Amino acid sequence: MEAVEEQADRLLPLLAGLAGYQPASGARKTALECLATLAAAGLPLGKRAEHKAAVLAAARAALDDRKRVVRQAAVRCRAAWTAA
Repeated sequence: MEAVEEQADRLLPLLAGLAGYQPASGARKTALECLATLAAAGLPLGKRAEHKAAVLAAARAALDDRKRVVRQAAVRCRAAWTAA
């Protein structure tokens, strides 16, 4: 987790961007799952606060995805980040 904390400023915006990657629903789903896991795994509060708005915006946009698995991942991601 320490390595992730060091790279969080790079990693979180990239994952949020991948959550909207249109050609591949698998990439969108995996990005949202990674974001949810990072929030649940105890990413430091300072790092979460910096990126919370961008992550929640990406999850909100994914709630309208045409693929059900992506919408489900978006719900889990949003719940993890609002609880964090």
